Amino acid sequence: MKLPNWLPAADGNLIQRLGQDLIIGIWAGIVSGLSSAVFLLVLAEIDQGFQLHPSHIWWLPIAGLISAALYHYAGGESHRGTRLVVESIHAPDQKVPVRMALLVLIGTWLTHLGGGSAGREGTAVQMGGALSLWPAKRWPAGHRQRRLLALAGIAGGFGAVFGTPWAGSLFAIEATSKRWFAIDALVASVIAATVGDFVCRGAGVKHHVYPSFSAASVPAWSVFPVGISMALLGWFFIYSVHNFPHLLRSWPWWLKPLVGGGIVVGLTFALGTIRYNGLSLPLLADATVNPVGNTDFAAKLLLTVITLTFGFKGGEVTPLFVIGATAANALAQAFGLPVAGWAMLGFVSLFAAASGAPIACAVMAGELFGWNAVPWALAAAGIASLLGPAESLYGISRPWIAARNHFKTGK
Repeated sequence: MKLPNWLPAADGNLIQRLGQDLIIGIWAGIVSGLSSAVFLLVLAEIDQGFQLHPSHIWWLPIAGLISAALYHYAGGESHRGTRLVVESIHAPDQKVPVRMALLVLIGTWLTHLGGGSAGREGTAVQMGGALSLWPAKRWPAGHRQRRLLALAGIAGGFGAVFGTPWAGSLFAIEATSKRWFAIDALVASVIAATVGDFVCRGAGVKHHVYPSFSAASVPAWSVFPVGISMALLGWFFIYSVHNFPHLLRSWPWWLKPLVGGGIVVGLTFALGTIRYNGLSLPLLADATVNPVGNTDFAAKLLLTVITLTFGFKGGEVTPLFVIGATAANALAQAFGLPVAGWAMLGFVSLFAAASGAPIACAVMAGELFGWNAVPWALAAAGIASLLGPAESLYGISRPWIAARNHFKTGK
């Protein structure tokens, strides 16, 4: 029996639209929270195993080869990752295969099994988006409904994986919007992120607790050097992950993970430490409290760019947190100031430069470091985002770039 359209039409009354947002938000939150919980619980065991047995680094080329084979033979459009989910928000005919959720889950586990320097939010967002959109394949759904499903899936995945539901709901809207703000999706995104975080925590996932931000140790002028520095790092990161893979387009699919994995193995031995492999969460936690090495950010940046360029799966956000926090930590040392506050600013500002979501990043600072951090984080993240690259990590042009072009051309 064909089921009725369970999502009311976009032109329905306010009650119908709110009901639609509620249904979408709860559904996306549940599937995002459950999938993120499974992903994070297994990933924690994998990362702990790598820390205890660094010799697993030798597995990285083979792990990458298995992941590449899965995507080559069964992936279809799934290899486009988070960008595909974001594009489905704007293009009504863009399909997101449900199998993307399983492929990115396995691919990310394989990357971290061998110590590849990648993150986790890309996996959570792709799983959330792909699984949330599944009902649209089964029952009638219009463009607005599909758009809300994709947005809610992104919000649920982001909120669940980092334990930051408010930042997750704002990130889904701010980082994917081609305009200033898409207020009509706020309800679905907030519900999805809140439910996703609740479900993920209820499944036993525990998030790191960061130290509280102290404004007394951070001069007001510090937002400028941090914001400008993170904008420059954001330019380099975006240019690298967007353009370097094009240099490998003519390579056979099986050669890239073998070469890339081999380079990461060689660099790991050259650096003499595994602190830059995997998520590098111990380094991130250390940078928000104590002085760290002045070159830690460069080493993490290098390993991350190589890992992502050669096609290993994962995310970019956690590495950006680490790079930003360690770079700002080194900057604070150069100025002879306490490092903790500066590291917090770098933590969120580099991500703001790369994602074009300064408001979400400032709110994330509040959720992780205390709400008194929001004004400082908003200033630094705003500077970094304003001066950052014109195109974000997810292929979205900055709203102010579009406004600037409008005033220049009238189009």
